[in-house]
Amino acid sequence: MIGIFVIRKMNKHKILLFSVGVIFHFISISVWAQLKPVAYQNPDHYRDTMPIPKKFDDLLFYVQRSNDRNTAVYEVNFNEEGEIVHDEPILVWWVKYESDTSASTLSYLQRKLTYGVEWENIIGGYKLKFAAFKKRNAYLRQDLQSGNYYVYTTINKKPAILHKIFVEVKGGSFLIPKIGMVDFYGSDPKTGKPVHERFDY
Repeated sequence: MIGIFVIRKMNKHKILLFSVGVIFHFISISVWAQLKPVAYQNPDHYRDTMPIPKKFDDLLFYVQRSNDRNTAVYEVNFNEEGEIVHDEPILVWWVKYESDTSASTLSYLQRKLTYGVEWENIIGGYKLKFAAFKKRNAYLRQDLQSGNYYVYTTINKKPAILHKIFVEVKGGSFLIPKIGMVDFYGSDPKTGKPVHERFDY
């Protein structure tokens, strides 16, 4: 009864401010719940038990983290005629292995801060720029013998085809995780021999 009496005494302006304050309060609680620290997991354990994406026919490479099994998958974007889409040559999917294995597009923050990739048309392919690895050069090119597309980069200071990136998450928040190390896995373009390089952060 007291609450109803107070609200009746408030004018429209104060009621609006009161309502906005209540809404902001609940939004703040929701955001804070998402920013809780990420639990640290043993990277060696997760590296050996991670799922391998298999339902993507045009898979280029994928990114996984030590704090869960959800995976960012990168594949070539072809049109109905089987030709690469020059305006958007790469599609990125977020596969939720922790729930129902469904795939969805990246959110705005995921594209801009972590898993997004930008491209530039160049002679013979595309120059790639990763949101999380801006200093690493990578190129999307078609192999003339097989006709397949691969992402070429440098691993251990030598040319390599990129297959997987594994990120060790040691804590931090939902938006700003603390990174321990990053592993790049690939293969030698000439011999097919597996190659690996680790970076400590």
